[in-house]
Amino acid sequence: MPVLTVTRAAGGQPAEPRTNSLAAGHSRRNTWIAQLSLPARLRAWRQTHPLGTDRGPKGPSSIAIHWHVRSLNAPIRAVLFDFDGTLADSERLHYESWLEAASRWEVSVRWQEYQDRLIGVSDGKASEFFLMRAGRVPTPELIELGQRRKRRAYRERSLRELEIDAGVRRWILSNHRRVPIGVVSSSLPPDVVPILQARGLARCMRCVVCGDDVRRHKPHPEPFLLALEKLRRELPVLRATQCLVFEDSASGVRSASSAGMTVHRIRAPSELPAALEEWTARIHAAIPSVAEPAAGQVRAANQSAASAAVPGARS
Repeated sequence: MPVLTVTRAAGGQPAEPRTNSLAAGHSRRNTWIAQLSLPARLRAWRQTHPLGTDRGPKGPSSIAIHWHVRSLNAPIRAVLFDFDGTLADSERLHYESWLEAASRWEVSVRWQEYQDRLIGVSDGKASEFFLMRAGRVPTPELIELGQRRKRRAYRERSLRELEIDAGVRRWILSNHRRVPIGVVSSSLPPDVVPILQARGLARCMRCVVCGDDVRRHKPHPEPFLLALEKLRRELPVLRATQCLVFEDSASGVRSASSAGMTVHRIRAPSELPAALEEWTARIHAAIPSVAEPAAGQVRAANQSAASAAVPGARS
């Protein structure tokens, strides 16, 4: 299947689109994987991604991190959003929460270094990073302590401070009956669901996949494969290539593309409204009208948000 790639030229202007044979080969492989059952897809992904290529946001897949990878002909019948750094402009708040948590270890990092090294990294790995920077042995107890401090600082501010762009909210509210919409995040439910509820978007989501729903986080494809499985309960004929994913991190792009999905990478939430406008004409209604999410779905998400208390990754 041909894949259109768009690179960014000097000054941020899009360069000429081109068909990339290597990317096309990956797309054919991912399309084959997407046709298998969920356990078979996970086994196939491991076989096609040898040991040493699953290293997170700085792994080998980062050579294409500025591409908008998309199938040329597949209609779009479902839309999935990453949460942190895509739907919500939360990365700066995560950074400030980590600074507060790590201040007791008398260690800090600059914003640029945080962006380069810790966006898309699990809270556990980030806690380990700060401990090592402070010259401390990263024992499981100290890693967990760092995560608890960071999550406490983040949650004290997130519900009050985090916003979702008004244009993006309007787009979701206007289109959720026309096309299934969901969120795939490696954050825990308390860091995602309350924000969606407060901004009036929880009822629009056909699925919300969070960090405690899967064993393997991004860049592994399991989060997006689980989202596809959930969407197929209502749309059994939905194919992976018909799912459009908006992501901001290299690990998220890799996760979604490895699941066989169409991916549009943005660099900041401010780019999302224009990206949605660009794709609206390509989004085809899967069925004439998609019913509201069942009350049980929303209730289950609420209960998960209220009870989650395990460490999670974030992307």
